[in-house]
Amino acid sequence: MQHQITEPIDAMPVRAAWPDDFPKVDIHAKEHRVKSHPSYDAAKVGDRGAAFQLVGDLLNARLATALRKYKDHNPVLVPIHGLEGASENSIPVAVAARMTGYLDYDVDGSIVQTSRAGHTGASGWWRLISQPLFAGDVESGWNYMGTPLKLGGKQTSATDSTPLPSPRPVTLSVQRMLTPSEIESLRRHKQETLEYMQRRLAEEENAKEAVKQ
Repeated sequence: MQHQITEPIDAMPVRAAWPDDFPKVDIHAKEHRVKSHPSYDAAKVGDRGAAFQLVGDLLNARLATALRKYKDHNPVLVPIHGLEGASENSIPVAVAARMTGYLDYDVDGSIVQTSRAGHTGASGWWRLISQPLFAGDVESGWNYMGTPLKLGGKQTSATDSTPLPSPRPVTLSVQRMLTPSEIESLRRHKQETLEYMQRRLAEEENAKEAVKQ
């Protein structure tokens, strides 16, 4: 499907109410554990190896495995991929890749954040008034599952935007919009990062098998 890139007509975010039976969010690691990890700072600014290490240390296998109960609901894992300063945050893609080791679910490569929200290190109030915008292909009949390591405003905004009746761009918010070329670059980086994580996972599994032998 061709990606559609649009800019919001107004600055007010469009949000959808979560249904009463919306499942509880699983938090794999508390914020202080994530931010104090020696690989966090490098992972936050795009270091793929650091993101792989960070998520490998902090992802909760029990919580990841528990998501198998949704296998009959057409789940798709959605890394919340966006620019942090001048770099792409690799952590959500690392989470999605790690979770594929427990789940036979597809990972979305289309949905990206298309504005700069400035959420890193920001207060809760700023996160409420500065909600990010996303664009990408959302198809009817699939359930989209965000993959941050810890819950944040971006995850909430993206989740609010996904219950759409037909394929169309996800559009939400306010700040400086990325250009079409920046958005396509972000999508390429997302796919390249996912491929990197998958290679690292395969190498990790091969190493484990070698030890067993």
